[in-house]
Amino acid sequence: MPCCPHGRVELEEEADEVQLVFARTVYIEAGLLCSASAFPLLFVASLRLSVVKVLPIPPYVWLLFALAILAVLICLPIRRIRPLIVWAMVGGVVGLLTLSAAYYVSMYDIPDLVLYFTVMTLVVGGLMFSGAKCRKSFLPNGLVTGVIVTIFLVALLPLSVLSVVSTRYYFASFCAVLSALVLIVIPLETQFMHGRLQYSPLGLEPICSMLIYLNSFTLFFCICVFSNTIEGEILGSMQVDLDGLSTIPM
Repeated sequence: MPCCPHGRVELEEEADEVQLVFARTVYIEAGLLCSASAFPLLFVASLRLSVVKVLPIPPYVWLLFALAILAVLICLPIRRIRPLIVWAMVGGVVGLLTLSAAYYVSMYDIPDLVLYFTVMTLVVGGLMFSGAKCRKSFLPNGLVTGVIVTIFLVALLPLSVLSVVSTRYYFASFCAVLSALVLIVIPLETQFMHGRLQYSPLGLEPICSMLIYLNSFTLFFCICVFSNTIEGEILGSMQVDLDGLSTIPM
């Protein structure tokens, strides 16, 4: 009997060590996924390459393909599938999202993109740190987060339709709601990744790393839109090249 408390402590320390290794692995993999998008986009922006002229397919086609793969991936039993298949699907999502973003990065200067990426990193990093280290009483629980996410998703539906009518205002509003949605879910996702919820994340490294990537990509995209909108208001016209939305440019 005297050794039971000692054995329990050893088991807890071992579990903490396994969780720590898991979190480190997820962060490293997420960093690699973000780099797989960041460097090609910076390269395209530095060349001022018009992707729509090279590949005359509207960018939302690649976005829809990425969402389709993501929907299938979420429904799969990840722990029972070969890691190679899961990572291939994750790589497909990252590649397609990067390709869709490549249509527009040529509008921005390299220093601007680096600044936006830095802001995104600080925001995402700060929220993830709070989710991993702050007391649970200071963070929104699953119920509160679920209610807020549902409200935001309902708001996104009409805004997505209205964005087609007015890119200048409704699309910026769409991105504002989308960025707020991302900011709300990051702490909860981080708690899950660090084993602070009742569900174990072990074995879900691809999903967790992809969640970090998707949060970062979405927030970076929204920051770019906000910058363009503010610049458009200052200059009196929307400084956005919408050629990428056309099917085959004339």
